[in-house]
Amino acid sequence: MAGKRRALDRPWLRGLLAWAISCYLRFLRLTTCWQWEAPEETERLLASRQGFVGCFSHGRIALTYPAWPVPVERLTVLTSSHRDGILLAKAVERLGARVISGSGTSPSQGGKEALAALSAIAAEGDVIGITPDGPKGPVLRVKGGCIRVAQAANIPLVPFALALRRSSNLKTWDRFVFPWPFSRGVLLFGAPVPAPKERSLAALEATRRAVEDSLIALTQAADRRCGRPTLEPGEDIGRRPKSRRKD
Repeated sequence: MAGKRRALDRPWLRGLLAWAISCYLRFLRLTTCWQWEAPEETERLLASRQGFVGCFSHGRIALTYPAWPVPVERLTVLTSSHRDGILLAKAVERLGARVISGSGTSPSQGGKEALAALSAIAAEGDVIGITPDGPKGPVLRVKGGCIRVAQAANIPLVPFALALRRSSNLKTWDRFVFPWPFSRGVLLFGAPVPAPKERSLAALEATRRAVEDSLIALTQAADRRCGRPTLEPGEDIGRRPKSRRKD
């Protein structure tokens, strides 16, 4: 593992891997047939220029670009600043999306800068893609970062889930889905969850729970539709939003 990490520190190798990933994702988009469904409120959001925070499981990252139903130029992805996040950022940028590096939960990891940038981008009508169970899990358990982003930008949260018939699950914490071409998949959107107007722990937790419950239900429904084993949520270890004072 140490040798692999040292290898990924080389910029030229990260660039080569990002190029290969982006090429494969483009190929998947061309060769995969997707069916997507959304409630009326979410359809109106997708058709409008209003931004929202799209929440999906970390293990479905590779399915997002091939399935995305609106112009990818309207998609901004929040990635972590560690090696995997940097690699993902380079691949996503090659596909036309914007990338913001940082943490929605930790000011010490670029959180303040990321929130400010995302708030400005949301005003332009971009969809902000966040994996609220990443980067280390537990799978399908929503942390508070996505709530803070939605609250700072004053936009709703929309959980969504993806699944593909021809795919493999890696033995990782998130059961990462590796997609195969020439397949059929589903993309299921949930109803918008308004960002909490209050900063109280009770309001933040109620929103977090609503997003998590919807994300779990949508992911399991998408798996069943594609004949895949349903993904079970990881242990609820109690990572809750924290009330923060204004700086």
